Amino acid sequence: MILSRSDLLVTLEVINQCLKTNGQEDLLGLIDLIKRNFDIKGTLFAYQEKFNLNDFSTAEVSAVDIDQEWLQLYKNKEFALVDPILQYSFKVDSAILWSNTYSQYSNSGGFRDLASEFDLVEGMTYSTTANSRNGAATVISICYGSPSISLNEQIMLQQILPHLHEALNKPALWSKPKLTAKEREVISWAKDGKSYWETGQIMGVSERTIKFHLQNIYRKLDVTNRSQAVAKAMRIGLIEH
Repeated sequence: MILSRSDLLVTLEVINQCLKTNGQEDLLGLIDLIKRNFDIKGTLFAYQEKFNLNDFSTAEVSAVDIDQEWLQLYKNKEFALVDPILQYSFKVDSAILWSNTYSQYSNSGGFRDLASEFDLVEGMTYSTTANSRNGAATVISICYGSPSISLNEQIMLQQILPHLHEALNKPALWSKPKLTAKEREVISWAKDGKSYWETGQIMGVSERTIKFHLQNIYRKLDVTNRSQAVAKAMRIGLIEH
């Protein structure tokens, strides 16, 4: 199938943005661009410095609009060992459709049924075991917002995903700011809505000390207020949702 001029322009726009991506904020902007042009429900990115499928729980995971309960269940139950999508994606060098892969694995019914309970019905995944840039293993999964997307959109995403994969392997994307134990505690209490005074009472320090810690947190996270700091700390995995 030959893509239309408008489809080609969208594909090139997304690929160009992939090339420009150099950090978490750029990645979120890229995801927004993809969602504006495709019926995408959620995205998941995983990064492991050295490929080890038997211990894939060590991979760094970043997800947008994917149920956190599913991510925790997947990790705790070590579903990486039985997930047919993940298993097969590492065996091929192209993007794969979930439905096509499930049909090849007769014992995938239980896993597929459980995933569908979290509205993970259909999508596309692209994985590599050793990136040419840094040798890392990466996984990119896109979940559709509807049971299926058009053939044109499938072709476009198959062209886009390898470039998205290259963007995923840029070091700046996975370099998290280093917060001290005290700073992590302060931002955690801020997430729970505690005031300077309340946090100080809980931690046994003055309000001035709490404000000092928060100013350091703002600087490290490159934000200007508490709500931005809490949102970014949760988004990049420094504190739990």
